[in-house]
Amino acid sequence: MISVLGVTCALCLDLLRQGVLTRGGITKGLLYHSSNIAFGPALIEAYRLESEVAVYPRVVLDPTLTKSIVDNQDRTCLCFCWPDPDDLLRLHYLTNFVAWSVAAYENESMGSDLSFVDVRQQVRDALMFQMRQSYSTRVLQKINWLVSYYNETWGGEGKSEIRFNHERSEEGAS
Repeated sequence: MISVLGVTCALCLDLLRQGVLTRGGITKGLLYHSSNIAFGPALIEAYRLESEVAVYPRVVLDPTLTKSIVDNQDRTCLCFCWPDPDDLLRLHYLTNFVAWSVAAYENESMGSDLSFVDVRQQVRDALMFQMRQSYSTRVLQKINWLVSYYNETWGGEGKSEIRFNHERSEEGAS
């Protein structure tokens, strides 16, 4: 399970650096896959989590998987997760730069020579770009959620590195 969480964190962060917002669901269960065919209850549940529950650019864990991780006190898995107000665990991909670094080291195409500061700046630039686009209110709510996540994670003590409003974006502390 730890490798699934680590690779998913790395993928989310790498895509975000490129301006691609991601969401998804992780579950555990029966799944058949061969070549380009996949089906089973686990795929259906992961799809449901992504399409109906995740809503924002986040990857949520199935509640039964979360219970299993918590009951077993799997601290390694828990270090990849963050509790959300809706009582779900989500991957905390902004702080799992270590997982991203390991994946980048193993896959040269991800840019393994990038530092934390470089990645943080690329994520910030991608968010600033997204905020300047004209989107529907629904999409803007998702971007606002991601900006809040960025500020909570990397903004510093009580400071917002990026301020967001639906009119335009601003830089600086609030």
